[in-house]
Amino acid sequence: MKFALLPAAVTLSLGLTPAGFGDDGNRLLRIDHYVQVRSKAPAISEQLTQIYFREVVEAGTALRGGPAADRVALFIHGAGTPGEVSFDVPYQDYSWMAYLAHAGFDVFAMDMTGYGRSTRPAAMNDPCNLAPAQQAAFVPAGVAPDRAWIDRRSRTNALSRN
Repeated sequence: MKFALLPAAVTLSLGLTPAGFGDDGNRLLRIDHYVQVRSKAPAISEQLTQIYFREVVEAGTALRGGPAADRVALFIHGAGTPGEVSFDVPYQDYSWMAYLAHAGFDVFAMDMTGYGRSTRPAAMNDPCNLAPAQQAAFVPAGVAPDRAWIDRRSRTNALSRN
């Protein structure tokens, strides 16, 4: 009777090992960080602000204490589109961050001051934050006809009202 139970006990113990539960080492972790800094942006110089970082790393890499020193990548967005939107697109295999994380990198994307989830200076929301002479350089010629064309095309007068 003792020997008949032994194979069942061995089978049961093998089923309860970590390998029996599955390995999540390749699962990606997406971690959002807000780092407090003293701003160098002229509109909020020396004020305490937050810079947003998105981190993408495989769980196995994070649990081993992080990647090797030469396996860290930092993405910095261009004008207008935050880092998370630019580099961690949650659609099929469009995420550069996921691709590099699966290759063993600890990957970060940051939002510059005023973009995405980082602190946005009030002056960036003011449409008239430039002198009138400077504003003229940013107003395209012929805006009124373009607005009228869009209103006709969309069968509205949404743009002409503004």
